[in-house]
Amino acid sequence: MVYATVPIKKGEEIFTNYADPLARSDFRQKLFQSRWKFTCTCQLCTQPKQELEASDDRRAKIDQAVTKMMDEQRKHAEPRSGQSDKAYRNHLIKCDKATLGEGGWETIEKFAAKEGVTDLKLFNT
Repeated sequence: MVYATVPIKKGEEIFTNYADPLARSDFRQKLFQSRWKFTCTCQLCTQPKQELEASDDRRAKIDQAVTKMMDEQRKHAEPRSGQSDKAYRNHLIKCDKATLGEGGWETIEKFAAKEGVTDLKLFNT
């Protein structure tokens, strides 16, 4: 069974990831070869070497930042007794800023947009 996180229009193409979208290109290609016996020739995987290396670098930075934030947020898995949802989200945002620095999320979102990673979302306060 497949669940969509956004509405799908009739006739719209649906994609799935065969590998972690933040994994390095060489890892993805090795996985595709060993598991499914194909070489990916998508636009991302066939870009010039210099652009592919820059892409791998951005993806690594996104992955590191998200991992750091998730590690911090695990320390705050549940709101404190009586704490509103908005207060809890604001607390997590402060933790994110402390972890990544001011403007850190914006940088991550910019890298993510450049990589076509669209499922990273900021909390709305």
